[in-house]
Amino acid sequence: MKNFKAPWNREFALTFVAFIACCTAVPYMGFNLSSRHPLVGWAMFICPLILLIFGLNLLVRGYRLEPGSLIIRRVGGSKRFDLSTLVSAIADPSAMNGAMRYLGQFQNDKLGDFRAFGADPKRSVVLRFKNQIVVVTPDRPEDFVNEITKMK
Repeated sequence: MKNFKAPWNREFALTFVAFIACCTAVPYMGFNLSSRHPLVGWAMFICPLILLIFGLNLLVRGYRLEPGSLIIRRVGGSKRFDLSTLVSAIADPSAMNGAMRYLGQFQNDKLGDFRAFGADPKRSVVLRFKNQIVVVTPDRPEDFVNEITKMK
């Protein structure tokens, strides 16, 4: 079993701080507005807090390689990928070039449709499975590629 961290780049960290600020400032304004406009005030109070909790649960904490499996560890759980269907693993810092891409389903000219699980695109590792492409951003991309290739 090998563990890898999921570092954040500066852009992601600043975006995350702005997200936290908005999700805490808007409820404060909604709480103050709730005495004059209860429905709007409470909606402004509750919706950003739900969004904040949902967003925090999606954050990638790290990656674990176990025999036959890649486990993407998130704050709110984990996602397992079966390595028996892994075709290739390549460290490619330019794989996620373009708009801010961190978590979710994306598409670009280089990879086509892919899923991203990470917060530092310069550390991208492209994992081509038989039925999907996954991009992860471990702290040591070359070591990750070597280890995942051994375990498949």
